[in-house]
Amino acid sequence: ALRAAGLVRTTGVATFGPLGIEDRFVTSSIPVEGTPEAGKQPRFVLTAIPSRVNLDLRTPTGVGAMRAFVEGDFAGEGRLFRLRHAYGQWKDLLVGQTWSTFADPEAEPDGIDFEGLNAIALFRQPLVRYTKQLNERYSLAAAVENPAPDITNAKGVSQVPDLVIRARWRPAEGYRGLFGLANVFRRDAHVNLALLVRQIRGEPLDEPNTTLSTSGFGAGLSGRLSAPWDSRNGQVTFSAYAGSGIGRYITDLGTLGGQDAFFDPETNTIDALPVFAWYFGYERHWNPKWRSTFTYGTVIVTNIEPQPGNAFHQTNRWSLNLTWSPIRRVDIVSEFLFGNRINKDGASGGSSQLQLGTNFRF
Repeated sequence: ALRAAGLVRTTGVATFGPLGIEDRFVTSSIPVEGTPEAGKQPRFVLTAIPSRVNLDLRTPTGVGAMRAFVEGDFAGEGRLFRLRHAYGQWKDLLVGQTWSTFADPEAEPDGIDFEGLNAIALFRQPLVRYTKQLNERYSLAAAVENPAPDITNAKGVSQVPDLVIRARWRPAEGYRGLFGLANVFRRDAHVNLALLVRQIRGEPLDEPNTTLSTSGFGAGLSGRLSAPWDSRNGQVTFSAYAGSGIGRYITDLGTLGGQDAFFDPETNTIDALPVFAWYFGYERHWNPKWRSTFTYGTVIVTNIEPQPGNAFHQTNRWSLNLTWSPIRRVDIVSEFLFGNRINKDGASGGSSQLQLGTNFRF
């Protein structure tokens, strides 16, 4: 069986304040006051690069059905076709490139911004993952994933794969909920707990034959639940991630780069950067054709002494959108976004965008 599917997305992006990237809202790219980039004037971009296409193939074999899935979009350098997913799956074993086991794509709030939330761990990379369904409610997954350390002042060296373990919970049929909150834990709810352990290894830029390393670790709790105050029409999405040396797994820090660790030439050491990120989203369905979503996210890096004053410290991002779906496969979306960036030395800057776009799913 072969299925072809995808998404055609066209977005008009009006940027009202200074921003380093114009076709999406990247809070880590907001220039702080006093820099030349802080004087940028409003801009407008019309883009279709988020559009994507995929092929899903299921093949019967002598040992059971096998699956192959490939997806790409047009967001590569120079708007070239870019690989998003490419994996093979047999029973509980998956090999290839897809969402990291540390990520929870089902907990992503509804929106049209191509960058997405600053504080979400929504990251694709090559991996080998085994998932075991323990019963109707619980599953466990373990994976080794591509490490690719991202270090300031040093070139990352991949030696030991990242290890990720994930536990997932879904309510069983007829589940009455914790403390009787059955309206929160409906059938489509879930909660994820993920643990990450990694080695951060790198070569100083001026000493290519010298290799230094440190360790990194992280934990993430995420999920999608019915809103307790409006379980029939509202959903809540959330996550919280904390750790040291996990910058490339967080959207804002991965886009910025160099946020796993910092190489200090004075002490000749690599120090992992402590990170805390969280977000909250509330989606409200007003009727079968209209819905809106509010999100808020924060990313905080606990800076270390050797980092310069202009090093990233914190970003905050707010968004509010309204979506009209006249038919099941078409969305017309308007979304307003606002965010700010704060550096280690306290310098800050803010920006905002209005995005108007359409989704056509086929």
